[in-house]
Amino acid sequence: MFPRSAFVISKHCAIICPKPGLELTDTVISRDECCITASVKDAHQVICQVANVYMPAQAANSVLGLLDHTPKNRSPGLDGLPFEIYRYLCDKFPPVLLLLQQVLTDALRGIFPDSWKQARMVLLFKKGDPELLKNWRPLSLINSDAKLFTKLLANRFKRVLSQLITPYQTGFMPHRLISDNAWLNQTLMNNLRAAAPNDPNVAVLLDQEKAYDRVNPTYLTMVLHQFGFPASLVDSISGLFFDTRISLSINGWLGAPIEQRRGLRQGDPLSPLLFNLAFEPFLRTILACADLRGVAMSTDKRSTLARQISVASAPIEPQTDHVLLRAPTSPPRVKMLSYADDLEVFLTSPAEWPVLLSLLSLYGKASNAKVNLEKTVLVSLTGKPHDDWKHLADPSNVVWHDESSTGSVRYLGYPLYHTDVQLAHFLDTITVKVQRQYNSLTKRQLSIRDKGLVANSLLLSRLWHILRVVVVPSKWLEEIQRIVRQYIVSFWPVVAWDSLCLPRKHGGLGLVDIKNQHLALHLIYVKRLLLPRSPTDFQ
Repeated sequence: MFPRSAFVISKHCAIICPKPGLELTDTVISRDECCITASVKDAHQVICQVANVYMPAQAANSVLGLLDHTPKNRSPGLDGLPFEIYRYLCDKFPPVLLLLQQVLTDALRGIFPDSWKQARMVLLFKKGDPELLKNWRPLSLINSDAKLFTKLLANRFKRVLSQLITPYQTGFMPHRLISDNAWLNQTLMNNLRAAAPNDPNVAVLLDQEKAYDRVNPTYLTMVLHQFGFPASLVDSISGLFFDTRISLSINGWLGAPIEQRRGLRQGDPLSPLLFNLAFEPFLRTILACADLRGVAMSTDKRSTLARQISVASAPIEPQTDHVLLRAPTSPPRVKMLSYADDLEVFLTSPAEWPVLLSLLSLYGKASNAKVNLEKTVLVSLTGKPHDDWKHLADPSNVVWHDESSTGSVRYLGYPLYHTDVQLAHFLDTITVKVQRQYNSLTKRQLSIRDKGLVANSLLLSRLWHILRVVVVPSKWLEEIQRIVRQYIVSFWPVVAWDSLCLPRKHGGLGLVDIKNQHLALHLIYVKRLLLPRSPTDFQ
């Protein structure tokens, strides 16, 4: 599936795509002696084929198109100019549009206004102890014209990143969904519980400490060069991201500016894509490592899912204009899944644990990344407790999860569970959040029509993320339905739920029917199994 890779380390321990079968060593060579390997050459060819994607002059309609898709009511940078100002001025005054067009063209050559090298940073509290700095998320408020430039680059990067980034990375990638990771997890766990319950397969949910903030500039620059991005573009990105002065904003007061010497600023449209590129060599290292075997669905004939795969592999006469996809004769092995920095690695035995730790250490030396083992979770894929795995987890304070655990493990907002009790525990937390939101909304004096709008946007919207993947009990859906209906029609006589779900023109409120939506979301995944993926999935 992936091109051949090789391993290169510079003085800075830069990590570059290893070749399958090569033994990983800490051989240190100078940056000038870095060899261009097979995978990097392939990546370079991709970039060369679309070189015009990056460097053309900015047409006026391209700039106007960018402005048309900018969000509204967003906090501006230090200059105080929001996107709305640029949208109005460029539409009414052509000289302003030409000036902005020239600024963006110069930026591609690394010529920036001084204002682009200044940013205001605010801290957003996450959870935990507010006295600890690690529990605050830094968010950079960047000038709108600088954001237009990075948005321009992000749009162009997306045209080629699908050819450079492994399919197992779904974060911020076109036509890839966060729910794909969770769906594959549920499928693997259901299959292995039925077909291979005693196998010691585990999923390692790794927690990276400040992943974006720790990216080293030298490492990122070298990765971009090895991928074959134009040198002028790499210099432009490096100057914009790592030659910046940041002023911390606290209670409206700006602190003295400090130099940003590392890290990708959160709040910039280009940052997630740059992180994917920086993370890609490590993902390829895992995929190329022969000592990590990965897991696959069992083809045991006793497995219900295995029988379904066997049936699906038989010739099927297409009944539509689409070409139906056929299941492979043997399920592929999956070594890892990633959504941005949320990495999950599948291991088949405790002997693979030291190998993973060695690769993590090597990647940390290369990129300055750091993994929190205390927040890392080992999940038994079959639910069975395995003493060998527990003995490995305890000394490192790694959390172990199996069928005896009280609740489920959250992965990208989805529950990983083995028993109905664990699922019920997770669903109870969702019910509490919906009930808390209901209690808050009842204090507002709204019309029935407004309540219908609020119910769709604030109450029911909490469900769609998990209902894409999780099959929930009907009783739980009915409980949520009862809370929503009580919020909208708290008077007698009670209006039927089906009537509330009718379109407004037919006398209803246009509520989204929970049960129908649940079935529709799962039907989309049936479609994604049988047909090629489409950008209109889940739209």
